Amino acid sequence: MAAILKRFRQAVLAAATSGELTREWREARGIESLPRKIPLGEVIHEMRNGLSPKPSLNPPGVKILRIGAVRPGTIDWTDHRYLELSDKDLAAFRLEAGDLIFTRYNGTLEFVGACANATSIPDVYVYPDKLIRVRCDTSRALPAYVEISFSSVEIRDHIEGLVKSSAGQKGISGTDLKNIFFPLPSIEEQIEIVHQVQALFTLADQLESRLSAARKLVDRLTPALLAKAFRGALVPQDPNDEPASVLLERIRAARQAEAAAGKASRRGRCKAAANPNQLPLAAAPVPPDLLSGLLRECGALSERALLAASELDPDQFRVQLIREQDAGAIRRAADGERVMLEATTSRSDTASSMRYQATGK
Repeated sequence: MAAILKRFRQAVLAAATSGELTREWREARGIESLPRKIPLGEVIHEMRNGLSPKPSLNPPGVKILRIGAVRPGTIDWTDHRYLELSDKDLAAFRLEAGDLIFTRYNGTLEFVGACANATSIPDVYVYPDKLIRVRCDTSRALPAYVEISFSSVEIRDHIEGLVKSSAGQKGISGTDLKNIFFPLPSIEEQIEIVHQVQALFTLADQLESRLSAARKLVDRLTPALLAKAFRGALVPQDPNDEPASVLLERIRAARQAEAAAGKASRRGRCKAAANPNQLPLAAAPVPPDLLSGLLRECGALSERALLAASELDPDQFRVQLIREQDAGAIRRAADGERVMLEATTSRSDTASSMRYQATGK
């Protein structure tokens, strides 16, 4: 779903810059031609790199954005440091509403040239040397529209083709940014594009938020539902269901009969069927507190549910259950008309008791 929403946002941006998003809007106004493309440098009146002094982690000083605060279409105002400045530098590098911030350098290619529109600035902020501030001629280009254009896949591909690497950092120059062409419709059409993109992105954000909430709900419910299922509490229980001990005995008898029949049909001397109680358990050792551990995790369970949860075969289960009951790790408890099994000790106590029984020490 997250990948679908990402592709949806990319498709919206592509439609916005190709003219498809506002095709009907143009047709309704008799506008037949698509907007021409012009270089960014034609519609800006300032492009300036930020401050180079090293900032501090804590005050005093003015908040200065970190490089990672700027991502395509967004600014994280909480991602900042502090820098003491003169009044002159503060006036020269202070961010204002409508400023466009481009990432000049970054270690990750997809974030080089990332563009975000500074809106709703919560405090006084300046910006570092690895970011570029751009101020648009708003009579020709709206900052919000330029942000949309420079976040589209087509222009992002162009930007990434201009990136140069140096000392493990990837960067793009202001001159290269100025020479990037993008479609420039009328201010009225730019307003319409911004309005439609924001509406569609809001829809995507709402879907993403609901998806996240649903995932958290599922993560919380799954363990509880599994525990209820193993306890037999997920659906109404039939008091006429046979006990698990009876089911185990029937399974054991059926296996014994199948083994005897198979051996009797072989040529040569037939051997007596082996006693199931003398059959070796699985090669992999069973943890001494397997069943009581499951009961501690899931809560009280019926024998049938504990057998299913343990993934042991019936003979193994029966031997293991007797061992842990003898060790005092499991007890039977009445729950209405049902008899349930529940753990009585901690994991370390059970393991110690089982080791004592096995070694006699």
